[in-house]
Amino acid sequence: INMLAVILFLVVTRSQRWWELALVDVIICLYVVVSTNHTGPEVWISLLLLLGCTAIDFAWGEWTQKSRFVAYAFLAFTGAAAIMLNQAMSVNESFVLVPGFWLRQWLGLIILGAVGVEYTSTLSLALIRNRKMAHDARIDGLTQLENFNAFNRSMERHYAHFLEQHHGYAVFELDVDWFKSINDTYGHLAGNRVLSAVAHELVECTHGAPWPATAYRLGGEEFGVIMDAELDHDQAYKVADHFKECVAHMRFSELDTQLHITVSIGQANVHNEHYSFNDAYKQADRNLYVAKQNGRNCIRIEGGVAN
Repeated sequence: INMLAVILFLVVTRSQRWWELALVDVIICLYVVVSTNHTGPEVWISLLLLLGCTAIDFAWGEWTQKSRFVAYAFLAFTGAAAIMLNQAMSVNESFVLVPGFWLRQWLGLIILGAVGVEYTSTLSLALIRNRKMAHDARIDGLTQLENFNAFNRSMERHYAHFLEQHHGYAVFELDVDWFKSINDTYGHLAGNRVLSAVAHELVECTHGAPWPATAYRLGGEEFGVIMDAELDHDQAYKVADHFKECVAHMRFSELDTQLHITVSIGQANVHNEHYSFNDAYKQADRNLYVAKQNGRNCIRIEGGVAN
């Protein structure tokens, strides 16, 4: 009885699929049909009560997992329904209950339930911590963009897809011009505010781009964009110019009404001559360096001159 109650509770409350609930209910019904010699109304009432407990456990499973008090309350209801069902099924059986039988049943239920709830709660907390660690390893805490590690993994996937399907892509690298002077003039907190705002603007720009694109923070004041399309010179320039203009129109009235920022941009496409997923990024980085050497607030497209 106790094992049945605890297993039902743990399976149902941790379930995320309706068919798992349906399977559990079918097993309960088959157990009752096969095991009982008594078909009185108390059996079917107890069965419906237990099925109702499983349905409530399933519907409120997420809430149950957030509070041990709620979890134990639901387990107690499920255990009570299971014991009532077993007692109803045993009405016509000829055995003698020894003193304290039901007390031992309840104590056993409490022990098994406590072990089950605490064990699954520990696993859930470990899973949450692992997910947070995975999130922190992928997401930049300041800008909430994917970080350089995620950028590298994405480049590797894009390059593998390029080798298999010959589907090209473009890489843009952006650098906020004279960012050190912003930190020196307004402070590092203001600099962080600028970086966060640039990241948000860059996400908006990529969402409005004609091809699928993802923005990343590569480190410091540098950002990257991977665009899932092979761009010719004119297309790449229009995209880069759109990024540059979006940033140029940003204003920071809470810091200084006269403050405006610009970016320098380098771009490159993947090619058959590349030997590594890093080659396109290296070329974009070289083009960014050329753009900065030509006065900043410039664009350097692969195969073109700085603008």
